[in-house]
Amino acid sequence: MRESAARVSVWAQPALLRLLRSVRGIDEIFPLHRGEPAIARDVDVEVMELPHVFRSTVQTLPADVPYLRAPAADRPRLDDGDLHVGIVWKCGDWAPERSIPVELLEPLTQISGVMLHVLQRGSGLDERPPGFGVVSGSDDILEAARTIASLDLMISIDSMPAHLAGALAVPTWTLLQAKADWRWMDERTDSPWYPTMRLFRQQQEGDWRSVVAEAAAELRRMAGQP
Repeated sequence: MRESAARVSVWAQPALLRLLRSVRGIDEIFPLHRGEPAIARDVDVEVMELPHVFRSTVQTLPADVPYLRAPAADRPRLDDGDLHVGIVWKCGDWAPERSIPVELLEPLTQISGVMLHVLQRGSGLDERPPGFGVVSGSDDILEAARTIASLDLMISIDSMPAHLAGALAVPTWTLLQAKADWRWMDERTDSPWYPTMRLFRQQQEGDWRSVVAEAAAELRRMAGQP
């Protein structure tokens, strides 16, 4: 977009401003509020309209990552072989079909050499079983981004942290329900939006066990276990 405009101004939610300052090509950022932005402009476009404006195709999607940047947080290392893996299992109540009952994620806790970092926030955090990972999340999006940037892998349902990890170019496994959002397309195990992302899909609606089993098997291999 920067190549097509003399100046780019972004009007965004206040919680996003510190993180968005890391995006190249933005000249100025203003906090979103009710009413009209007090910004002199020739064109006003919503971010979700940009693919239409630029007539984007799968081949031309701007997938140069990372386009968000955050300094990685310090993470404890138990030994040189540890994998630090983030986990998110529940989204907002408006889309319960995207969420995984946390007890189904138990196979991930049985893999040695893996340190699970709970990035879950909101009501899902109250469902965390005792001893399930370490709580490393934050309601501050920049701090959450710093934690994600420090990980070896992010595992998430279809939620904001999955998009954040993909934009940060962190290796990401996104666990999807059978009838997933259109942006994940159909029958793909990759995402043209995020080159570092892998998709794990339900083959039957509501069957999260097989999705978790597939992810656990892959994580076991990643950790060097048979």
